[in-house]
Amino acid sequence: MANLRTFDLNLLKVFDALILEGTTIAAGRRIGLSQPAVSAALKRLREALGDELFVRSGQRLAPTAFADQLAPQIRSLLATADRIVAGPETFDPAKLTHVFRMSCGDYFTTLVLGRIVRRLQTEAPNVGIENYDEVFGDSLERLRDDSFDLALLPEFDRPPDIEYERLFVSDFLVVARPGHPRLLRAGIKPGEPLPIDLFCDIPQARFGNSPTSSDQNLEDRRLAQLGRRRKTVVTSPNFSDVARLVQETDLIGVLPGLMARRLAEDGSLWCFPDGGLTGDLPVGIYWHRRHRDAAHHRWIRALLAEEIRDEHGALANRPATAIA
Repeated sequence: MANLRTFDLNLLKVFDALILEGTTIAAGRRIGLSQPAVSAALKRLREALGDELFVRSGQRLAPTAFADQLAPQIRSLLATADRIVAGPETFDPAKLTHVFRMSCGDYFTTLVLGRIVRRLQTEAPNVGIENYDEVFGDSLERLRDDSFDLALLPEFDRPPDIEYERLFVSDFLVVARPGHPRLLRAGIKPGEPLPIDLFCDIPQARFGNSPTSSDQNLEDRRLAQLGRRRKTVVTSPNFSDVARLVQETDLIGVLPGLMARRLAEDGSLWCFPDGGLTGDLPVGIYWHRRHRDAAHHRWIRALLAEEIRDEHGALANRPATAIA
């Protein structure tokens, strides 16, 4: 018996043509070979596979039992080879059945997940999303082992096997509940700058992974450079928790600008410029380079980029007045 290293795979096309046509002449016409070439190929097939494969039955060649057994397997193998050689098919998201696993945090779910799901229901009804709130976790490692397809994270130096596309640049705003007593006494109105002494003195709900994770928090880093420190009462890894605590208590907090403005639309938050404590933070989408050219991956990345950029364009960043 032959092995794959020495076997001529073109002989399988001859085999399939003989199954379909039943004569060496017709098989040759089907695949563009002469009758002698088909006969020579059949001889090589018989030697390689150790079976007659086809026996004469009147004017035709009838397959042996072994050939009948091989026929559907060879047909499938040839069809697969044709698809490989033809290259990728035109991608149609309506035909895609897939669940994309993403690490995007509550910022993503609060602002844009709904509009993305509406698009998926229209354009790709068999596509789902699993979102994991692991912004401070091992997201890059999870991209490497395919636990995650994508991650929405702040911009940072990344290893060469991880690819990135910037989607937006976020500003930040200080938020408080309407009628906050300390702000009223100070005569500070929404949109006006907070003196840094007042900012540091009012108890706060803080976004972070742990009470000691100030190295991951831009405003705490900036305050440390100024020799200042704020009063943190509660720390949460979710911006939505910070917003809810601010709405329900006399704590203040710092939120991404778009999120703060969106939550303030119903009058449940007052917003104040953060005075450059955080600065602008670039945010984008990360993926492993093995998925760079996969059609379904390119499609979901483009969809996410379009929807996220459009959402941020709808409420463009406004200039922040410095904290005095």
